[in-house]
Amino acid sequence: MASDYSKSSNDQVEVDEQSTDGDVLSVRQRLEESVREATALYRASSALSSDLDLDLLLDHITEALHESFGYMTCRILLVDRERDEMVVKSDYQCAAQPSGFALKLEEAGAISTVIATGEPVYVPDLASDPRFNRSDGETGSELAVPLRINNEVIGVLDVRSKEIDSFDERDLRLLTSFANNVSVALRQARLFNLISKAKKEWEATFDAITDAIFIYDESGRIIRANKAGMELSGLPINELLGSQSWAPSGTISGETLRPAHEALKTGKRQTVEVELAVGVAHRSLYITADPIFDERERAVGAVETVRDMTALKAAQKKVMEQQERLAQSDKLRALGELASGVAHDFNNILSVILGRAQMLQSQITDEKICRELNIIAQAAYDGGRTVKRIQNFARVRTDQDFEIVDLNAILCESVEITRTRWKDDADRAGIQITVKLELNDTGAVAGDPSELREVFVNMIINAVDAMPAGGTITISSRQAGEMAQVTISDTGQGITGEDKGRIFDPFFTTKGILGTGLGLSISYGIISRHNGQIEVESAPGQGTTFTITLPTTQARDAEETESTARPTVCARILVVDDDSTVRDLLYDMLRAFGHAVVAEESGEAAIRRCLQEEFDLVMTDLGMPGMNGWEVARAVKKQYPNVPVIMVTGWGVELDKGHLAANGVDMVINKPFEVGQVINCVAEVLEAARK
Repeated sequence: MASDYSKSSNDQVEVDEQSTDGDVLSVRQRLEESVREATALYRASSALSSDLDLDLLLDHITEALHESFGYMTCRILLVDRERDEMVVKSDYQCAAQPSGFALKLEEAGAISTVIATGEPVYVPDLASDPRFNRSDGETGSELAVPLRINNEVIGVLDVRSKEIDSFDERDLRLLTSFANNVSVALRQARLFNLISKAKKEWEATFDAITDAIFIYDESGRIIRANKAGMELSGLPINELLGSQSWAPSGTISGETLRPAHEALKTGKRQTVEVELAVGVAHRSLYITADPIFDERERAVGAVETVRDMTALKAAQKKVMEQQERLAQSDKLRALGELASGVAHDFNNILSVILGRAQMLQSQITDEKICRELNIIAQAAYDGGRTVKRIQNFARVRTDQDFEIVDLNAILCESVEITRTRWKDDADRAGIQITVKLELNDTGAVAGDPSELREVFVNMIINAVDAMPAGGTITISSRQAGEMAQVTISDTGQGITGEDKGRIFDPFFTTKGILGTGLGLSISYGIISRHNGQIEVESAPGQGTTFTITLPTTQARDAEETESTARPTVCARILVVDDDSTVRDLLYDMLRAFGHAVVAEESGEAAIRRCLQEEFDLVMTDLGMPGMNGWEVARAVKKQYPNVPVIMVTGWGVELDKGHLAANGVDMVINKPFEVGQVINCVAEVLEAARK
């Protein structure tokens, strides 16, 4: 359409004075159309600027086109290149292909051409245009223009009319302008959707983080917190946001120390460990605060991360306790191996000394010499007791004939035994130490009362030593499931973490020259031999608590043992020992009491002798090169089931009774032995065999 108007210097349209009324009407129509176009573009622009929701935005565009220009149908379609389809995203008065409808590109008519060429396509007559095969019988005209983002065709703006040749250059210009605006809007909407999606993902991730996170602004006030942070704080959202601390007042140790504020102030990462007290519960927290910088490297905020370390610390503590227990067991196991070797060799030597001294005593009448021999015998006997204490300390003794004990009675006895320390000595020193007993039923416990008493006395004395200014010792007992539990607590100085890991080590002491470092080591060995456990809880300035647990049992499980000397009965006895001094001692000792004795230095030689001669009794050492005592006992029992076997060994205290019986051993004589002990044991087993 030609334009019949021009612009004057002051931009006002001047109508030629010679124009006809028709010319005026034509100008008026063009002005009205321009106003209508401008209005439609304004409405579209308003929609584009007000809506970021893609579906709503496109609906506003098609609605504006229809209402402003009367297009029969208006559609916006976007390309789905993965599926090779065009998808209707918005439609106006197009019931056959509503929003969401998908068309294959090759079936989309003019739209396909627009996608392929990137140029507008005008179809004046849908029914007769040979380029498009319309099987649906549609008539009228169609105008389709491309939608572009960065020179890529992403869709089509398509309008139709029932009239043939209904569109002109003005429509093409108008739709092209609309298409440009729609393309811009699509780009903005896509960016908005990407940002919205990223925001939702960030928020979901932010809230999914199990550590509490707080974000601070430049003034040090909280502007955001994740879900874990809200739960940790416990404050309502309206109180938390805008505050300078997420922790309620008085709940956190060192509250004046605020890592986020320090990070803002210094521009450096801040870390701190604190204790959060909520009611009676305490939580260990590890806090990290990092500054947030702007483009000028100025701290404009901070991110504070709070990790709850309570469960981790509890687990670490449990692991450390187990490691300490294993380390202690390893130490005592190594000491036990050493003690076993020492006990065997020492007991052989002491057996010869004690036995020979006693035999000489029976042959000499000189009082002075007898007195000297008695000293030698007593020294050897004491040496044997010392070896047993070494084995006791190293937890290698199993010769305990446990009995049912009353733990509460032993605890009361231990308190009385130590009364001079916690009462009399304390009174003289001008301090007050109180002992509180909180005793409850513990169930039946099998044990050695003297050893358990030694443990409890040692614990009480240690508690007294730990309270030089006085205090309270609390002793309690109870049954916990199948275990009896005894706790001994004091209000003393406590033990450092470093020392706590070493208190059960042999010879370790915190008492200087006043302590031997053996009390707790021996106590540990005693409790372990009772199949129990001993644990300690302590901290400097907070006192110490020892907890001892022992397995409960039934009264019928305790067995009484009795050893009665038997009169000597002469017999043929085979003695087997690789140590000639011990072998000769037994030979002489047994012959002195009328027995016929054959001595062999090895297990192999002893078995060969058994096949050649008959014996009433076999006495064998345990640890021998080649064939050991177990093998000798089994071979004898296999050949002569009724012949008793006595094991004479320096390892006797380490041997289990069940294992002895299973290997054919009827009795054990521990080295060092006395003459009377050997003769009585021989008489006892011989009498039992004859029965």
